[in-house]
Parts: sequence; C-alpha cells; structure tokens
Amino acid sequence: MVAEVIGRSIGGWDGLGISAHGYWVTRSTILVLFPGYGHTIARGWGRATGTVLGGLLAWVLSLPHWSPTGLAAASVVLAAAVFVFQRTGQLMLNLCLTCWIVFLIHHGGGLPGPTAWARAADTVVGAALAILIFLVWPTWSTRRLPGLLAQWLRVQDRLLPELLTGYADAGAADPATTDELRAQSRQVREHLEAAVHESHAEPTQHRGPWSTTQLEQISTQVSMVAGCVTLLHEHLPRTSHDTVPELTELADPLHEHLSALARAAAGAEPVAPGALRSVFDSFTARSGLPPSCPTVPTEPRPATPSP
Repeated sequence: MVAEVIGRSIGGWDGLGISAHGYWVTRSTILVLFPGYGHTIARGWGRATGTVLGGLLAWVLSLPHWSPTGLAAASVVLAAAVFVFQRTGQLMLNLCLTCWIVFLIHHGGGLPGPTAWARAADTVVGAALAILIFLVWPTWSTRRLPGLLAQWLRVQDRLLPELLTGYADAGAADPATTDELRAQSRQVREHLEAAVHESHAEPTQHRGPWSTTQLEQISTQVSMVAGCVTLLHEHLPRTSHDTVPELTELADPLHEHLSALARAAAGAEPVAPGALRSVFDSFTARSGLPPSCPTVPTEPRPATPSP
C-alpha cells in the first residue's frame, strides 16, 4: 500500500513519463521484497541496475528511424531475449524486459523517449523502498537459527527414543507416530538448512552465537543424525529374531542428552562434550558389541553455543 501511494504520488515524474504507470513502483517493491536479507538485496540491486541499463539501451534503439519490417524484427529479437535470459537472474532479465517494453511503448504507443526514464526511475524507487522496508522490519535468519536448531533437537528427542523402543519387540514402534515425527524432522531440517544458507549473506553484525565454520559443522552433524535416524527406521525388526532389546537401554540417556542439547541451543548452559559417547561406550562394553559403531554419530558439539 505504501508503494502504491508513492507510485501514484510520483505519477509521470512531472511530465517526463507515463502518469498512468505509477504501479511500476508497487510492482518493483513486491518483486524485490523477500523474507531473507540476501534475496532482498540481490534482487533490489539486480532489478534496479538491469532496468536502468535496459532503459538506456531502449533509448539508444529509439534514436534511429525504423522501417515497419525492421521494427517488427527488433521487437521479436527483444522478446526472444527476454525468454532466453528469463532464468539467468534479475539483472539480465530486467535489462531485456525493460528494453523490450520501453521499445514497444515508444514505437507502438507513440510515447516520447522519457518513457525509458520513467520506468527506470520507478523501478529504482520501488527497489529502494523494498530494501528500506526490510531494514526497518528485518527477518534475520541468524536470529532464527538457535530456535530452529532447538526445535529440531526436540523432535529428535521424541523420534530417536521411539525408534529405539521399537527394537525391543517387533511392531513395538507405532508406524503412525514415527512417520509423523520423521515428517516434522524433515520440515524443520529444511527450514534450518535454508536459514543457515541465508545467514551467510547477512551483515556480520547480525551474526548469531555461531561462526560460519560452526554453522557448517552443525549442518554436517544434523545431516549425520538424520542419516542415522533413517537407518534405524529402515532396520526396525520385522520378526522376533531381529529384535535387539539391549538398544532400549540407550533410550533414556539419549532423551536426556537431546533435551540438554535443545536447551543449550536455545541459550541454556552448554553440554559437556563426550557425555553421550561415554554412555554408548559403557553400553557396548556390557553388551559385547564392538567399541565403536560407525552408524552412531558423535555428539553434535557445534549445537552448543560458544562460550
């Protein structure tokens, strides 16, 4: 609404443009404004720069006299360029699109050359307004990371003990419950990975409690745990001969450890490294299993905020 008011107020730039096309400001603001800082800045810069360059190119193309055949051929070439560069980014797309639109408006509509100026100026104003709106009311991904990681850990806190319980007896794990928890885990993990990716483009002053290296380590550990969860689910016992009742001993320690990690990710006290590994080593010593199991992940130490 703010962009529409500004666009209507600008009108035709005091006769230099098209008074009825103030909606270009609104359209640019809507297309540039994204929840993420990186997307908003990149689209704002690319769209504004491409539109200005496209307007200049259209103005240059409007200087010579075009025959009807040449005008039709140039319009087709410019239209083809729009489709060719449609998925190459905002800069090239808007360069070609603006050049094509302004060229058609100038020659087909009989409007003056300043049409190029009007569209470029409207787009720059709309892009600047979108960036300003984001900076006034930002959604920094780095600030969402601790909450997303804590949420993902809480889902694992319910899912992993449920899967381990399923090894006590064939069919002990409820398929509906495990499927629902796995779906929740996948959704939260996707949000977490997207936030990690978007946080790399944000200014350093808006960084969260973890460095870029720690965020990459967290992503690696999250992927490792997700792979182990898949293995546990795929190998749930189908018959009584496949059961491994000893694994249920790990359910309670795992629950306590994941709960502590979730609290730590949300800002509580860090978890001492090696706690879960020591429990697992004691368990393997008692059960006669090998002292190290490649399918059991080491603790996600980066999940604990840096002191």
